[in-house]
Amino acid sequence: MTPDDIVAAPTRRIQAVVLGATGLVGQRLVALLADHPWFRLAGVAASERHTGRLYGDVVHWRIEGDAPSEAAALTLARPTPDDCAPATLVFSALPTAEAETIEPAFAHAGAFVSSNASAHRMQ
Repeated sequence: MTPDDIVAAPTRRIQAVVLGATGLVGQRLVALLADHPWFRLAGVAASERHTGRLYGDVVHWRIEGDAPSEAAALTLARPTPDDCAPATLVFSALPTAEAETIEPAFAHAGAFVSSNASAHRMQ
């Protein structure tokens, strides 16, 4: 086995969702997932005032370049497992107070949750 065998991209990309996608940390996560060989950005979620609108119409992109086109075309969902696209992996950029209740719901729904908040850091 060579090092290339170990880091080879999977045959099917892992479905990922970003919670808090319109904030600065969420934007960075979206940018990192764009065109990633292992992950596919399947959904984006933000506060309820933005749900149902296109990510590209709502986000005030603050990082280098433009918002990735595949992300811009996604419809913002409420940050609940029932409303977001099905995903194996959830990247959360939610504030701690929101993360305390929202992230466990995704974990109970069977997703792996990676959080930027301190609410469940040791779990």
